[in-house]
Amino acid sequence: MKARGRQKETHRAKKETKEKEKGGRGFSMLPLVAAVFLFGVVIGTTMGHDAGAAPDAPLRRSLRGGAGAAPPPIAAAPVAAAPIAAAPNAAAPKAAGARSRRRRSAGGGAAEAPLAARRRPRRLRTGRGAVSGAARSCVDGADKSADIKTVVSNKETGCDVGDARDGYALAVNNWETRDGQLTLRYADAFYPFVGNISGLVIFDGALTASDVRALAAASAPGAAARRRGPPGGRRVLPLADWPGAKGANVAGDGRGLAYARASPAARAGARAPGGSLAVGYDAWEPTPEKLAASDATAAGRAAKVRDAMRHAWKGYKDRAWGRDELKPVSGRGHDNWGGMGVTLVDSLDTLWLMGLRQEFDEAKKWVRDSLRFDRTGDVSVFETTIRELGGLLAAFDLSGDKVFLDKARDLGQRLAHAFDTPTGIPKGSTSLREGRAKDVGWTGGNAVLAELGSVELEFRYLGYKLGDASFSDKANRVFEQFSTMKGTQGLFPIYVDPRNGGLKSRKITFGALGDSYYEYLLKTWLQGGRTETRLREMYDEAMDGMVDLLLQHSSPSNLAYVADIDGGTVHKMDHLVCFLGGVLALGAKTDPRGFDSPRARRDLHVAEALTHTCVQMYLRQPTKLAPEFVTFRRGADMVVAPSAPFYILRPETAESLFVLHEVTKNPVYRDWGWEIFSAIEARCRTAHGYGSVPDVRKVTKPDDRMESFFLAETLKYLYLLQDPNHAVDLETAVFNTEAHPLRNIGPGKFTSSRLTTG
Repeated sequence: MKARGRQKETHRAKKETKEKEKGGRGFSMLPLVAAVFLFGVVIGTTMGHDAGAAPDAPLRRSLRGGAGAAPPPIAAAPVAAAPIAAAPNAAAPKAAGARSRRRRSAGGGAAEAPLAARRRPRRLRTGRGAVSGAARSCVDGADKSADIKTVVSNKETGCDVGDARDGYALAVNNWETRDGQLTLRYADAFYPFVGNISGLVIFDGALTASDVRALAAASAPGAAARRRGPPGGRRVLPLADWPGAKGANVAGDGRGLAYARASPAARAGARAPGGSLAVGYDAWEPTPEKLAASDATAAGRAAKVRDAMRHAWKGYKDRAWGRDELKPVSGRGHDNWGGMGVTLVDSLDTLWLMGLRQEFDEAKKWVRDSLRFDRTGDVSVFETTIRELGGLLAAFDLSGDKVFLDKARDLGQRLAHAFDTPTGIPKGSTSLREGRAKDVGWTGGNAVLAELGSVELEFRYLGYKLGDASFSDKANRVFEQFSTMKGTQGLFPIYVDPRNGGLKSRKITFGALGDSYYEYLLKTWLQGGRTETRLREMYDEAMDGMVDLLLQHSSPSNLAYVADIDGGTVHKMDHLVCFLGGVLALGAKTDPRGFDSPRARRDLHVAEALTHTCVQMYLRQPTKLAPEFVTFRRGADMVVAPSAPFYILRPETAESLFVLHEVTKNPVYRDWGWEIFSAIEARCRTAHGYGSVPDVRKVTKPDDRMESFFLAETLKYLYLLQDPNHAVDLETAVFNTEAHPLRNIGPGKFTSSRLTTG
């Protein structure tokens, strides 16, 4: 929460306190009960965790109430000595302050204790057994009916806990002292804590030890003062906004338990000032009538996108046939990818999926008769794999024509030399003609995270279709290596030494040089039949790390964005990051915990919010086209970076719109996609194709540049988004990072046994 939001929360808390004091019995216990429950969970799980326990041993929690009521069954966990930090009473502020979150640097580092010590803490040891959280409100007689003693405890008794009992009791004690001091009582000692509480965390599932550590880090003093949900599906809600609370307290009645269940809507997203992150649409219900109307409109739009593909393809065929790219203004061809007909190969599956079979057959004939790799020198292993190899494999997958698989085998064998390193992490460049791999000079000889992590789908599929595990083994070794490496909450810097696996940068990003590593963690897990559980764990850990360390929101519009870390937080977001909405939606849809699990609901909400921001990158510009990246400034939302105001026909936003529509069926994503396509038609179309726009802030003529990914990705995703009858099923196939769909291979010898756990 920003400073303005904290001041507003403080003012509101003071006002409510005065009203309660005036109102006598007409007070509400819920804010105190709910607030203390948060601290009870943190403290209870911290005290009950044994550092030597299995990392995923569940530490379950429950609400229990009633004097003398037996606690519900909970999972046992060994209990070790744990420091409880203490602080003087006088330091406690009166007004509710925002719950802080610790921000780690790119190099990681241990989190601070959840409650910072002002003096040396006393070390406490609880008995062996289970831990839980409990929330109670007690009123003792008419003369104290407006004074609440709220306790969170793992003791077996009610409000008047005995000193000799094992366990703890956490109280906001306004009963005797009237100072609002938060105090932990353990045995015969009291441990006052500094601060008040302004947020509630809801736990919809069992906590693991790693969850507890993440929550402790998120609660640490000195963290960035903003409210957002902790990792792993928990949500932080401002107490004043807490919905649906129930509970009552009657003097002398032990049933005084206030509680509330989170509805799916309440669980849906990380909180920010003013509510959930902006998603750009109002609540809607998918009725058959609405879906049918959306399909009818979208079918006509799909035809328009197909016409755009015909226009671009005609320009390429007439002016640059067999060349790597077409210059769309001058109408000339050029070979900037080694002379492998990259645009042609990259476009094969787009032609097929759009039903342009005559054009597809013409391109297939060129592949059969003219495509050769023995004359091509040094190429980017990454770009050649995702564009050329991926294009050939997808054309084979869709058509079944063996000519594409034969060419893919030849290319795969020539690229495979790059994997011959001590770690299996591929080098960045190889000569297709000479079979010699080499380091890339501009990276200092280091491998790039996005590149080394974005070859697995292609090489595993190739090995599977050829029955040759040597291809899949090389690809699997990369993620096997990373599964043993320690990043920062699942996140890795952009450079890695292929000789020893050393991390060579402090920059962490979901943009350029980092992006598709995270994409392929999820998609490789899906490709292998969801059996390589370590991949899913790595993906989920990375998404938790992204939410913890990188997810931000703008002011005043509350737009979600994913910042970079480079020594500190860099408040910018590349257009490349816009792929993440689609990946998060796909991850939520396939979450092993279920689509309605807290983690899946969190990820879907963040997916929708990020994609809305990406759409705003388009709609807020005079051209309605997005720049290469934007920066975020307080009070101004996003600002086009003067160094990169250009639009090069990028596909990432269209990709996420397509996946989100597949997952949710919300027609708003089709509408936004149509607005983007309309802007491309209006601002990028040339006599021979579509050109990049040099500055999205003003209307100018297009540049003489059309990347192959415009045909391979941008137009494909915009078409599939609108086509009600497209042939791609996200349950049975995955798109590589160049939008080439490949059917899943399932478990077997082409997946990794080392990445399969349990």
